[in-house]
Amino acid sequence: METKSYVMLKLKFLNDRISLVMNSYFKDLNVTASQMRVLSFISRKGKGELVPQKEVQKSLNLKHSTLNGLLNRMKEKDLLDIIQDQDDKRVNNIIITDKTFLLRKEFFEKRKTLTENIFNNFNEEEIIILDTLLNKLRENVDKFKDDIGDDKR
Repeated sequence: METKSYVMLKLKFLNDRISLVMNSYFKDLNVTASQMRVLSFISRKGKGELVPQKEVQKSLNLKHSTLNGLLNRMKEKDLLDIIQDQDDKRVNNIIITDKTFLLRKEFFEKRKTLTENIFNNFNEEEIIILDTLLNKLRENVDKFKDDIGDDKR
């Protein structure tokens, strides 16, 4: 198999594996890896801050339907509220609940522990090199996406 194709498969496999580990690790908090990603983004704004759903969708590169499903499941768990904009009924804003705000520290501590374990045998230079290489890959993917006219996300 061609090396580049093999690396692509390894990246996909690694992404899937990290998601499985995260889902298992965050199970006691009743949050999936995808939900944690959304909550982390929304939580950066702070307690009481409204975050437009479109901003979450664009920043996390999620399809509208995927994000709707995630948000609805998190709303059922009382992790966030979805508030319709008063001026434009087409716009939904997201806000974290008190429950999420109180769990925030635990979320971030668990994520930090997970990250430390995943990178436990990497030195700082290797992490910087990996980050640089991943950024180059992302730029190439973004350019290819633009070239083929895929603007759905």
